[in-house]
Amino acid sequence: MRLDEAAIEAELRRRPEWVREDEKWIVRRYRFPSFPAAMAFAQAVGEIAEAAGHHPLIAVDYRAVTLRLSSWQAGGLTALDFDLADRFDAAYRRFVPEERPAERAIDLNADVGEAAGEAAALELELLSHLSSVNVACGFHAGDPDGMVRTVRAALAAGVAVGAHPGLPDRFGFGRRWMDLAPAEIEAIVLYQLGALAALVRAEGGRLAHVKPHGALYNRAADDPAVAAAIVRSVLKFDAGLFLYALAGSALERAAREAGLRVVREGFADRAYTADGRLLSRRDPRAVHRDPARIRAQALHLAAGEAFPSAEGTPVRVAVDSICLHGDTPEAVAHARAVRAALEAAGFAVRPPGG
Repeated sequence: MRLDEAAIEAELRRRPEWVREDEKWIVRRYRFPSFPAAMAFAQAVGEIAEAAGHHPLIAVDYRAVTLRLSSWQAGGLTALDFDLADRFDAAYRRFVPEERPAERAIDLNADVGEAAGEAAALELELLSHLSSVNVACGFHAGDPDGMVRTVRAALAAGVAVGAHPGLPDRFGFGRRWMDLAPAEIEAIVLYQLGALAALVRAEGGRLAHVKPHGALYNRAADDPAVAAAIVRSVLKFDAGLFLYALAGSALERAAREAGLRVVREGFADRAYTADGRLLSRRDPRAVHRDPARIRAQALHLAAGEAFPSAEGTPVRVAVDSICLHGDTPEAVAHARAVRAALEAAGFAVRPPGG
């Protein structure tokens, strides 16, 4: 019998290494010390599947084996799929006693200090699940009182604090491009860095990084002049800061050329185009809501593995940090689940530089 959504979510929570794909599949990628070991495991999988009368899709890729399970006759996932997943996991432990690889690190960040009232309380609840936060600096959102509260809570939680400078457009939440000259962009970014850094220092901390917001971030991904203006601001303020940039963007290239420490960022809850760019928020598919899809995309990003783009073709993005948006009611639940899945997969969740 096909399982309902609640039952599937419960089964996946007990098996964080398995992720859901395209609604009707569960998938796990197993890693091995050698190609012969991977082939031997694939053979064992075949024997287990034949005995059970239920067969997965098997892909062998040098020192890895990827298994996909679904029940065709039921048109989705059944208890048999999860039972077979457990048998495959038990077989894997026989081939690789030390199941998890050596510790790999990934940063988990969110944009905060952008909300008020109950939404602001939810933002602060996010902190215990993150390793870094990007605090709005008063232009697109936030105010001095809110910045102080957010900084104080982040430092108390041991979370790295970064500046999240945006365009001076509170009505549009900084998501509408403004035709500013490079010198103007440089000035507004410097202004916001100085404001937040002063508040962080007053609370006994130190500013760790910079991540542009909204239209400024997106424009810098493709416009070298905007990217260069942001880089100049960071260099003038503190060349030791990390600069978060969309992986593969003009901002990443400009920062590397200037000698800045770059953090390549990916998004667990945003749809990507086939060329590795974020799908425009004007597209209704731009923001993921499905918890299983968000968790799966986070794991693929952390491992450097391909995942489905908005067009349906595979896209691969190499990242050092994964962002979750804090402006949805489900943000805390998403962050909790993503962190648990990352840690279960062997990732240490920590800010850049440790």
